[in-house]
Amino acid sequence: MRNIYFELTEEFNAKGPIVALASGQAVVYYRLSLISKDGDWVLRETPEACQRALEILARHGARYRPG
Repeated sequence: MRNIYFELTEEFNAKGPIVALASGQAVVYYRLSLISKDGDWVLRETPEACQRALEILARHGARYRPG
């Protein structure tokens, strides 16, 4: 079964580690749960890491939704 959050994590880290999967999707990754409704990452706090993550998210059509 496809998991976009796992795929995004791999894409974020393709050129070196900048994120760690966190929260609900991390629980899914370790098979403690079957599903989670969204993705959370811990992001390396550098301008380069932030820029790479934003570029990848933009390519996938992600957008901010006020909550």
